[in-house]
Amino acid sequence: MQLAVLLANRAGPLTAIEWSRLWSAAQSVAQHFDASVEGPEQDDVVRRAHQLDALCAELDAQVGLSVRLAGPLSFQQVLSVIREVGFLDYGRQTAWLADSGIPRFSVLFDGLLADEVKSASVERIDLLLDLPNSPADEQAFSRMACVGRDLALRLGGELLDDQGRPLPEHSDQGIDEQLFAMYQQLERAGFTAGESRTARVFA
Repeated sequence: MQLAVLLANRAGPLTAIEWSRLWSAAQSVAQHFDASVEGPEQDDVVRRAHQLDALCAELDAQVGLSVRLAGPLSFQQVLSVIREVGFLDYGRQTAWLADSGIPRFSVLFDGLLADEVKSASVERIDLLLDLPNSPADEQAFSRMACVGRDLALRLGGELLDDQGRPLPEHSDQGIDEQLFAMYQQLERAGFTAGESRTARVFA
């Protein structure tokens, strides 16, 4: 029997305490089958976990845009427009899907998932591109920005960048190029953007 251990994710690297607990759990399983446990030394595991965490920190990126509404709008009205333009349910997310069925980017309402919204109205729509968890795309940002501008037009809002400033159209291509370079860096590091193996680390 082989046990696989995730060395790092967005919460940080595997710690010595966590490794000790996993080792104890493995020993309990081994005793049940009158077997023994073989594995790497704790110091080596912790060192490799920190190396992986540092590597992933350099490759991780999330890009956001916001549609600031002119005033509060009915959540159900906003959700109806969101679905009308092409967003679909993906687990708990409301997402814009690639042809592969994987989210390119997702939408939040006042920073919340659709099933977390308790108020009758919302004032802001957030679009989020989670780069390691979205398929590689040479136009990743401009696709999201195009949808954001459409939503702003339909809902009478204004599209803002992640610094809260109006998003100029001429910025799209440059950001596309920067993000695609990061997709390529991920690939060279052994992580294919949008794949389940990558999602386990960038979660």
